[in-house]
Amino acid sequence: RLFHLLILIEKRQIAQRIIKMMIISGHRFGENPLRVKKESPTLYIPTIYAECAFFAGLVLMTGFTAWYLVKNIKQLGQLPKTELETQGA
Repeated sequence: RLFHLLILIEKRQIAQRIIKMMIISGHRFGENPLRVKKESPTLYIPTIYAECAFFAGLVLMTGFTAWYLVKNIKQLGQLPKTELETQGA
């Protein structure tokens, strides 16, 4: 039981580190367009909008993938056991 608690704590710490890394990388990713202040060559709009939209899309896709993975793992845990597993063979 203690082992399961330690694994749960370790998973939470890993998730926190991943979120922290995403926030730091997003900050660094956004610093460059703010510093350079370049415009797109065809539309003459600041590229910061495109950069922010790209990063937001990546965050949303990562969140959706994680949610879908958790949902599928929960469904996998609810599958009925086969006769061989219940008989101990």
